[in-house]
Amino acid sequence: MDEGKGNKTDTKNVNETSKKISLNDLEKNDGKSGKNFWILIGDKVYDVSNFKHPGGKSIFKEPGPGADLQEGFDDAGHSKSAIEKMNGMFIGTYSK
Repeated sequence: MDEGKGNKTDTKNVNETSKKISLNDLEKNDGKSGKNFWILIGDKVYDVSNFKHPGGKSIFKEPGPGADLQEGFDDAGHSKSAIEKMNGMFIGTYSK
């Protein structure tokens, strides 16, 4: 049994003084044509370019670059291990 299932995204351990990332940056790094693939969860940006998600990359692509994927991430009931892995992909904070 994985006791971490159902935890809300806990990004307390990520660097809060990180670089600011704009919507334009997210749009430029949308994973198309071999580019970097960045996603937004809450106000945090993660580089998932090299991440092999069990559900496939398509899980990140809707509704599109700059869309906040927080609700879907939380609803999926990710394990504590998955959240820790995600924290290792943190690259910056979204700046509107």
